[in-house]
Amino acid sequence: MSERDNATKGVLKGIRKCERKDRRNRFGVEWKDNGRRRFRFFKEEKERNAFFEANYKAREVENFSLSEWLRWQDIKREAEEIGIEPEAALALARRQGAKGFVKGKTLGDATASYLATAERKGRSEDYLRHLRSFFDRLNASLGKEMPLLEVSREQMQNFFDGLGVGAITYKNYRAYSTALFNHCIQEEWMDRSPAARLVIPEVKKEEPGILTPDQTCDLLQAARTISDELAALLALQFFAGIRNANVTRFEVGEINAKAKTITIPAAKFKTKKRHVIEDAAPVLWKWLALADMDELCRWTARNFNWRKGQAFKSAGIEPPKNALRHSFASYRCALDGSAEKASYILGHQNPREIWQAYKATASRADSKRFFAISP
Repeated sequence: MSERDNATKGVLKGIRKCERKDRRNRFGVEWKDNGRRRFRFFKEEKERNAFFEANYKAREVENFSLSEWLRWQDIKREAEEIGIEPEAALALARRQGAKGFVKGKTLGDATASYLATAERKGRSEDYLRHLRSFFDRLNASLGKEMPLLEVSREQMQNFFDGLGVGAITYKNYRAYSTALFNHCIQEEWMDRSPAARLVIPEVKKEEPGILTPDQTCDLLQAARTISDELAALLALQFFAGIRNANVTRFEVGEINAKAKTITIPAAKFKTKKRHVIEDAAPVLWKWLALADMDELCRWTARNFNWRKGQAFKSAGIEPPKNALRHSFASYRCALDGSAEKASYILGHQNPREIWQAYKATASRADSKRFFAISP
């Protein structure tokens, strides 16, 4: 006979406590046996209670489904393997206030929750798009229904080992994983991150790819054949070093042609601090004058990236990664002979890093040609 059969053998159906003050043994229990009422009385209340508890718990065991019973056996066995009683594990979770331990969130719950949090914080469309792509791959690999507490470091490492992406993408994916599981810890759905100490390929820094002055001119002219607003947006990147994540997030008034200032509010900037550019190249304002600013501020990141790709194709240029911002940094460092101004405009706090990255990537003569490109 199985453990479950032994536990439910002789179960008293519908058992409940009762009391008869007219009897010498007044403390009783009542149950049904084939439709007939049965009683048993005890002299002491504690004896009656012990009998009741034993049979009441047995009745609860009887009400277990087979799957519930087998799951309970798995829990007991796993608890024994790590040397802890199931009741002690539950008590520990309760003391730590870990409500999510009992509810059992899934990986799909976690990724949806973090994505919603990122949207509420106003993260850029580019960031959200890359985040969704990563979560889709993670959920497809491990399974959206996987219990969050069963996601292990080994599973995460195997997932990363099989990605087959570039070193920079590995680094970004690890950052997404760390942020996801830290969010889960903050929500008290788990107590440790399975993304800790993941091993990824070393990121090798490459020389920044820039466009020549002639290529820059060809690209801007190609953009004008598509839209003056597209040319103005590209000019913001070429002559003010605006990030791709920021260039389509401007609102009317943040680009002030009269004062020659560009303002990026703290909520939109990478450092979470308000950034004001007062020393953009003078030629920038000539390109911005071509555009309808109300129309420019309505452009979406998706439309911009698509049209930008069309302009590159029309100009016959294969774009290096982040070529426009890299071009600005390289030519500005060459023009000034230092990185102080470039660092300020780019929003970097350490000019030395900018100088190390961009020194000698462009000549002073080319930088003068670059910043003289006008409509």
